[in-house]
Amino acid sequence: MELISSIELSSPASSISLSAIPNTYTNLLVVARIRTSLAYSGQMATRFNGDGGANYHTQWHGATTTPTDQANTSNQLYSMYFPGTSQPDDTFGSYIIELPNYSNTSVYKKMVGRSTGDNNTNNVGRAFVAGTWLSYAAITSIQLNFSEGTLVAGTELAIYGQLNGSGEATIS
Repeated sequence: MELISSIELSSPASSISLSAIPNTYTNLLVVARIRTSLAYSGQMATRFNGDGGANYHTQWHGATTTPTDQANTSNQLYSMYFPGTSQPDDTFGSYIIELPNYSNTSVYKKMVGRSTGDNNTNNVGRAFVAGTWLSYAAITSIQLNFSEGTLVAGTELAIYGQLNGSGEATIS
């Protein structure tokens, strides 16, 4: 994996974007360290290439103490739990998104994501999401939008690319 780009917020923002993603890789991995301005967790939504149409299918499963399942067609991929201001200042959540074949222009784009958020009192939120962007376009930008409140300073986002054939085992 090679680091393509990264960003750390120096001030609060309602979204974070990575653009000009090259199509020279086979797969992408997005890794984020996130904290919100809300007292409790809110939802993060993901969009590709600025597409705000109803072109996303999402299956979502999350839990803190009671599991929740959700499925929808929407204008973005919904996902994840993140710590807020009711948690200690040093508590950030993690979010990882895998995007296989992101530059293949003959298939819809698939996404698998997972997140965790801990309130430092034995209550760990976790969520898993799988989604499809109904587009043949190569992914050239990724935007993470926060539905309520803001992402706080110190929130980080990095994107990595896996080169075609890198790290793969030989099958015989």
